[in-house]
Amino acid sequence: MGIPTHKTTHQAEAIAQLLSVVQDTDLQLVEQVNLLAAIVQSCEDLNWDCLVNRYLTTAVGVQLDAYGKVLGYPRAGSGLLDADYRRILHAWQCALRSQGRGDWILRAMYSAAGATDAEINRIGEATIQVDCYVPTPPLSAELNAALLVVMGAAVASGVQYLLTVCEDDHPFRFDDPPGDGFDDGLLVERLI
Repeated sequence: MGIPTHKTTHQAEAIAQLLSVVQDTDLQLVEQVNLLAAIVQSCEDLNWDCLVNRYLTTAVGVQLDAYGKVLGYPRAGSGLLDADYRRILHAWQCALRSQGRGDWILRAMYSAAGATDAEINRIGEATIQVDCYVPTPPLSAELNAALLVVMGAAVASGVQYLLTVCEDDHPFRFDDPPGDGFDDGLLVERLI
């Protein structure tokens, strides 16, 4: 099965397939073919809308709420706007699949926080710290709260977690490739 495409030329193709002799002489037949092709085009358009609107990436409003209900993460009372809720639902899917694995935890943070970078650091025996670097402006309070819920679902049971969300270009960050952090000595240059 290939990638679906939206065909918008049913009417023009139906008329083009009529014999040219019929197109010029039998106007009633041309109108009937045009009417039937318009119905086919309407069905095509409706089917395309159903196909496209069923995706999480294009869902809005009650469609997103339905996804949240299916995934077990309802929006009610969270105060999340559609764009933030969509990001959280993507992250929630990652969290549900994570089984405590670090790569899935990072995927969840990239999805939810819109992180440009994220890393996991082990602190002690059963604690991890996930650092997310996000572009400015900072995340909303509602989105931060939702991130904590996602993290709680993503980590393995018995593992404590800390989540830090930082601006992407702060001077205390060590980058690879080099950026503006201590690793380049640029902070010292700015202070001198």
